[in-house]
Parts: sequence; C-alpha cells; structure tokens
Amino acid sequence: MSARAEQFKEFLIQFQNKIALARNLLKNANHHWADKVLNDLYAEIMKNEQIDAQKQFKLIMLISNSWLTYIKSLKYRKDLSIEPNATILYIDAIKRYFSFLIKLDDFYLLYSHFTDLLKEILKIEVIPEEAISKFIDSFSYFVRQKGDFLKLLELQILLIFLRKTFVPTELFTTSMKELNKIMKKIEPSKRAVFLHVLLENIDIKYGLSKDAEFIKEISTILLTRIPHELKSIFGNLPRIVINERTFPTLLPDLEELIIYLSDIGENFWITSILKNLYNKIYKYQTFMEAINYLNKFIKFFMKRNQFEIVYDVYNFLEEVYSFQSNVSYDKSLIELWAEAATNFLTMKEKKFLFQSFEKLIYHLKIPQTEEELYHYFYTHNYLWRLKSAFLSGEEREFWNMIFYRALFEEKNISFAQKIIPFLDPEIHPLLKDLNKLSAKGELFKTKIYVFEDAFPSENSFYDPNFILQKLIIQLSPSQSITCKMGSQNNEIKIITLENEFWNPTKLNAISGHLFESKEVVKENLTLKDTGTLLYLSLPRFIREYFSQFEISTLNFTPQLVFLTDELSIPFTLIYDKQFLMLNCSITHYSPNLNLNGINFPTDDSFQKAVGGTSEKNIKALVVELTNSKGPFKWNDDLNKKETLYPFPHGLERMEKLRQFFTSSTTLTSKELLVRESATHENILKLLKEKNFNIIHIIGNLIYFPSIPLESYLITSENETLKLKEIFSLISKDHDLTAQPLIFFDLQFFNEHKERILNPIPIISNIISSLQLNNLTGIVFRTNSTDDEISDKITFSFYDNLLNGQDIGTAMLNARKQFISEDMINAIERKLLLIRKMAQNAPSQEILKIFPYFLIFGLPWNRLS
Repeated sequence: MSARAEQFKEFLIQFQNKIALARNLLKNANHHWADKVLNDLYAEIMKNEQIDAQKQFKLIMLISNSWLTYIKSLKYRKDLSIEPNATILYIDAIKRYFSFLIKLDDFYLLYSHFTDLLKEILKIEVIPEEAISKFIDSFSYFVRQKGDFLKLLELQILLIFLRKTFVPTELFTTSMKELNKIMKKIEPSKRAVFLHVLLENIDIKYGLSKDAEFIKEISTILLTRIPHELKSIFGNLPRIVINERTFPTLLPDLEELIIYLSDIGENFWITSILKNLYNKIYKYQTFMEAINYLNKFIKFFMKRNQFEIVYDVYNFLEEVYSFQSNVSYDKSLIELWAEAATNFLTMKEKKFLFQSFEKLIYHLKIPQTEEELYHYFYTHNYLWRLKSAFLSGEEREFWNMIFYRALFEEKNISFAQKIIPFLDPEIHPLLKDLNKLSAKGELFKTKIYVFEDAFPSENSFYDPNFILQKLIIQLSPSQSITCKMGSQNNEIKIITLENEFWNPTKLNAISGHLFESKEVVKENLTLKDTGTLLYLSLPRFIREYFSQFEISTLNFTPQLVFLTDELSIPFTLIYDKQFLMLNCSITHYSPNLNLNGINFPTDDSFQKAVGGTSEKNIKALVVELTNSKGPFKWNDDLNKKETLYPFPHGLERMEKLRQFFTSSTTLTSKELLVRESATHENILKLLKEKNFNIIHIIGNLIYFPSIPLESYLITSENETLKLKEIFSLISKDHDLTAQPLIFFDLQFFNEHKERILNPIPIISNIISSLQLNNLTGIVFRTNSTDDEISDKITFSFYDNLLNGQDIGTAMLNARKQFISEDMINAIERKLLLIRKMAQNAPSQEILKIFPYFLIFGLPWNRLS
C-alpha cells in the first residue's frame, strides 16, 4: 500500500474515533464539546486534499446524521412535554445543527431538515409561540438570500397563522412583492385558483386545520394588509370550492398552468401545484392514479431539462411511498431512486445524480426473502453500471455486482460461493443453497424492474451471420465502452454501449497484489479467480460475444484488442471457464486512440473518397419551428398574451427558402414542414425514412450549457425536439446512404427563456459534443434579424453547393459574390460619411459578415 493510501486509511480511523466520541458527548447532553469535535472534523475533511467530492459528501453526512439522530432521540423523551430543561436541550441542539448545515451551502438539505424539525416542534405544546416564531424568522432570512420566494411565502403565511395576527415585516413585504410578480405573469382567470393551491399546501404540509378554515382565516387577516393589486385575488378565494364534484373541472386549468409556468421559466412554483394535484387525485380517485399522474409530469419535465422540478417530485414520491410502506426492504423506494439516477445520468452537472445515488444506497436495506435478495443484487449490478462513469463505486458494491453476474448471469455457482465472504454478513443466511437460488433467479427475472432507456438492448446488436474474427474493445473511465468488430467476410461494426462505463479501481488493486501482496491470501483468489473477476467486470454484451471464441466452432484464430487508460490489468488472464488467451490472440493499447483510426488489415472502408454522386439526386428538407402559434406568455401591461419566442421575420425567411428551393432546377425533390405540419412525429419520420442531402432548420433553440445535445426546439404541438434526436437519426446506425449537410438558422434562448445575443460560444459547445464523420458538414447562421445581406449569402451558398462545389468553396464564393456586388456601395457610403475611417471601413464591413455563417466539417466535402 502506498504512503498516500496509508495516510488516508489512518485519517479514516481517526475520523471514526472522533465521530464515536462526539456521539457519546451528545448522548450525555454535552452540546458544547460535541459541537466543537464535529466542527473540527468538518474542517479536517475540507482541507484534506486526498478526499474527493464524493467521499467528502459521505463523511459530512456522517456528521450531519450524528446531530439528526440525537435530535430525534430527544423528541421521543417522555419528559420533553413537561420538563423545561429537556425543551431547552432540544432547541439548543437544533440551533447548533442548523449552524452546521448552513456551512454546507446545501439549501435543499437544509430546508428538508428544517421542515421536518418544524413539523415536530409545532406538535410540542410547551415550546412557546415566540420561540417558534424566532426559529422561523431566522431561517426565513436564509431562504430569502437563496432566492426561493415560494418557501419564503409559505413561512411568512405560517407565521401569521401561528400568531393569529398580522405583524408587518420586511420579509413579509418581500414575499408579497414576489407573489405579485408571479400573479402578473398569470392570466387573470387562473390567479385565484393558483393562490388557493399555495395556501392549501401550507395547511397540508404542517397539518394546521381543515382546508376551508385555514384559507378563510388567513384571507380575513390579510385582506386589509396586502398590496392593492392582490386584494381582489384574495377576495375571490372564498368563492373557490374544490371537492370531488368540482375538481375535474379545475384539473385542466391547473395542468395548463403547470405547462405555462414551465414555458416562462417560473419553475419553483410548479412543484407546489403538482403536490396539490396528487393529494386531490389520491383523495377523489386512487393511489395508483395519483402516482401515475406525477410520473407523467416527470417525463414532461425531463424532456424540458427541468431537473430541479423532477428531483423535487422524486423527493415527494419518496415521502408518499414511505408513508404507505410497512416493510423493511421497500422495493418501491429502491426502484424510485434507481429510476431517478437513470434519468439524471446524462446531465453534465451531477448534483441530482449523486443525491439520487445516496438515496438509492440508503434504501438498499438487508433483504429478508429470496425474491428481495435477487432484487438486492440486481440493483447493485445496475447501480455499478450507473456509478462506474464516476469511479465512485464502493468495495461492497463491487462484490455485490460480481456475485450477481456470477450467480444469475453466468450460472457460475462455484465462483459465486467464493464471493460470499465479501458480502454483508447479514445476507449469508439466505445464501445456503446457491443452486436453488440461481434456478429461482429465472423466475425472479420476469418480475424485476427494467428501465428501457437506461441501457441498450444487447440482443439488438447480435447478428448470427456476423462471424466475429477481430474485436477491439475501448475501455476508459471517462467515456462509454466502445467496440469495433470485424467479421470473417471483412464486414465492420462499431458499437458504443451507451451508459456502460469501465471502473478498474478494485481490479487494479487485485491485479497489483496478485503476485506480491498478502492481500491475495486474504482474499483467497487464485489465478483463475482473478481471470474470472476480469471476465465478470466486462458488460454482458461483450461476455456474450466471447462465446464465439470457442475453438470447436471456429477454423481460425480470432484477434482481440483492449484499449485502456492503464496497462496494469492483465487482460490475457481473462477466464470464461477456459482461458481466452488459449483461444484467441489478445493484445491491448494505451489511451487516447480513436477506433475510427485503427484499421483492420483487410479493412478498406476508410479508403473511399468523399465526393459527389455521378447521378444528381439531391433532396432537401426544410423545417420551420419559429413558434408563431405558441407557446405564449401573459403580458400584464398589454392585458393580452404574446409569443414567448418572438421571431419577427421567421415566416418571411421561411417563404424565401421555399421560393428558392422550388425554383431550383438542380434539386430533385424537397419536403417542407411549416407551422401545423412541423410536428415532432412528422419531423422524426422524415429524418428516419428519407435520405436528405440538405436539412435546413429555422427556429428557436433553448440551450442548456451542461448538456448541449439535450438543447431543444419546440414543435408545432408544443413538444420538444432535441438535438440528440436529430443527430441520432442521421447517424450511421440508420444506414442512410446520404451524408447530409445540416443548416441551422436559429435564435438562441437560455434555460430561463432569455434571448442569447452572442451564440458563438454555444455553437462551439454543441459541435464539441458531436462526431461529424457521418455528415457532409454543419452550418450555423448566427444572425436572426431580417438581413438581406445574409439572405443573399445563404442562397448563393446553396446555389454553389447544388452546382457541385464543396462546402468550403461554396461559402467562400458566396462571400466573394456579396463583396463584389454590395461591398463597393457600402464602402463608398462609408467614405462619404466618415472620411477619416476610409481605410478601416472595408475591413470592418467584411469582418461583420463572416461571423454570420459558421461551417463545421471538412471543407472539401461535397453533397453526397
């Protein structure tokens, strides 16, 4: 073990000892010294450079749980309701705990604990109203600082209800201003029902009274104290009656309001409405209908990359399932967070993914039955696949994954038996008969959860007619696993296993100790065992392909190559019941190699020149997504709706494109999708079924910097069309003969629906996320104003392209043509107006034109 590893191990030992000391101090009600020990521990964690962000989070949670467990134990003391000293201990512990939480700068965690504790405090009669008010007030300042005005509003309304009177404060004024702002963005007919939902949720969250009484009492207190603009809305509250009969008529309005708030970027008001709708559907219909309703909106917000709302909904579902459950091993909660982690996997910002991992691991309790046992190991295998992208898998998760693959996928009973000592001791009693358990696994497999979008179907890649002769496997923690395969007939396949990652951490340790360390004796692993571990660590799809490497069925020697970031893992020891090294030629290469640049000896696919076809058969697709028919936002000043994404000259530009392509004699055919015809289904259908040489898209792109290919356009039926959907349908996987040129004629908006005036950094980020080898090229037009000059360049570029010029020459000649025709007049006007700038004028005009069009791809590519 290295000196660095020894130091970290020593740190963990000291950490555990100090945690034990602090918990003992808390048990003896010694808050001062416990607080000091835990705060010192936090400081040591933050300054230790050996601890990565994931480990930091885990250690900090141990400190947090020390306080939380102690506070919960105080709550259940019998003397808390009658003993003043016990109440003082309770309040002091909460004060110190929240002082610690504020250091973490994790607002969600802080608010979650605050809410739970406040609910409990409200039940304790001996705690005076003044103390509760100060507790709420002090936290309200923090909420305002974080900008969550819904939570601020809830706390201020709660304070008024507890005090039974109105006390004017700066915090209340702020919350009313924010409420007034959001009300002005909502059309008048929906304002009262929106406010009714907000107030009713406060009542439900804190269990204050019956709905009508709470809302009526709050309205009476506030009606003379609120801003003039809000008085009519509060005055309309008594007229709203929500019951089993009226709810179906209100449901469409609330659904429409949710979508509208999403469209205008007012996200943190949405979860409140969703929770209210769940409660109503559960009350008036059934539990499963309420759950399915929330799941519908999870999918809706995932499409729009509004992950914070999705995470809030998952947290709410966790509360719901916990309330419904009476079992120690709750499969519903486990599958809930497995689904959440799957949904958050593609995000560049991993905050919600890591939190979902923590939730999932927390709920993976020790199983009690054989079916739960299968579910437990299946989930750990699933978890390993998800987490491996971040090298965050723990040792126990590694062995649980290996056990699942050995027993249930490979049916290797003897090896699974050797893994049992590495599993949690509490599980050992359920592992007495592995033959029986393995056989039952086939039955349990039919009942287990599967998330279709998480991983590709391995069977979809299998082709019995493809006799595998050469296989290159690229394994890297920083990217998905990729395979390049060559058949005996010189066919080539390149397959990327999306969301399959390589985590060599434990394998590095085992292989490093294989011949030199006592840990091998401790782990009792033989040479064959180590080879089996290597084999089981590979994705199932690759293991199934290894079955073709059986000498009895092949009359040639297959070749296998591994591309890895490290060369320390002995791949020649791979053991799949017989050593692969005896059946095929194995080698491996170090990192940073592109599979497309590695040719098989007989592979001539890369020798084909890119060029035009001898017979001109050029097809074009033009798609208009300028959103002139919606979505809309409410303009309170004008007292009417207006388009959320104004594109003043979008339809005019579309008409010019239609006329141009219609008049072209070179173009064989064209497809136009405009306004109502530009639906999500129609666009994807044409992209999938037809080979277009030119794809021109004009519209509005809502851009997400952390996940560029999840950026989307909005189709005519208010569906999202993501960039990744477009590019996936023109990839090589769909066997399209044409390699299209894509022309993006766009306006850009950020996730808050604000116009982005300088899109060049955005375009660069999008392109860096793409592979362009299946495209002739990509063109971005960066100016969205009505500009006759850029229109001329666009049509001249297309003319040149359709006449056989490559994309680089076509754009160069288009710019030259503009300069020759229009630049002289522009320069002369400049000379007349500003003689002193005569020398600079030409270059300024030219430089202004060039950024209008950005081309990506090899400049010598032609339409194919």
